[in-house]
Amino acid sequence: HTVRHFTGTLDAFYKITRYEGVASLYNGLPPTLLMAVPATVLYFATYDKLRLQFEQANYGWMSSALLSGSCARVVAATCIAPIELVRTKMQAMQDPPNMLRTAANQVRGQGVFSLWKGLSPTLLRDVPFSAIYWVSVEGGKRRLAEMYPTISDVYASFISGAIGGTIAATCTIPFDVVKTRKQVFDYSPDPAKEEMTTRRILNRIIKTEGYSGLFVGIGPRLMKISPACALMLSSYEFGKQVFLEAEDTSFASHYSQLEGRH
Repeated sequence: HTVRHFTGTLDAFYKITRYEGVASLYNGLPPTLLMAVPATVLYFATYDKLRLQFEQANYGWMSSALLSGSCARVVAATCIAPIELVRTKMQAMQDPPNMLRTAANQVRGQGVFSLWKGLSPTLLRDVPFSAIYWVSVEGGKRRLAEMYPTISDVYASFISGAIGGTIAATCTIPFDVVKTRKQVFDYSPDPAKEEMTTRRILNRIIKTEGYSGLFVGIGPRLMKISPACALMLSSYEFGKQVFLEAEDTSFASHYSQLEGRH
């Protein structure tokens, strides 16, 4: 594979579309769609459940958010790690095979457990991200409720989700850089690639690119994560409201029918 160096987000768009075609911008889309919905539902539902349990155990709101966010991310990241690995492999290829074939090639070449390759740096990135994110979100919601008592949960979630996502993404971008490089390292011609642990990749980046190399891609990462966090959290809150209202309506209707029989 020909290695191309990008000087920025726009340069990357230009070179990828010029040399590989517009369709290559969507490499890895099927596994992304496949993991997005179940991963998000599992993550948010686990967080909500754990947060309620921690709060009932008299933990403060900040401790509850931090612990629940961290644990929920460990569960979700471990479950979807194989799909994320396949997605990353497909995005790294100029002409990738389909999702199942990519996964089969990975298992055939390196074994089943290689599907969780990169989980360690993923957790190093995602667990702190989740902890920072949920503390920021819960703190943001409380602050917004104080400033604007009539604000709805959906709007508060949208605003605090965007802010929390921005803060967390900025703090954890070095781990994202390391995770991505570790996962696609198979395609590097470097003969020492088998020996490249997370620590060695981190040291190599600092040595060859400086500390600024740990923040490569922060622009597109923020462009993706900030609105995504805002939309996902507000959509989740909206969905909860809709289902709770539907459940209340159904219960009220059922109760009225029972009353009418007596």
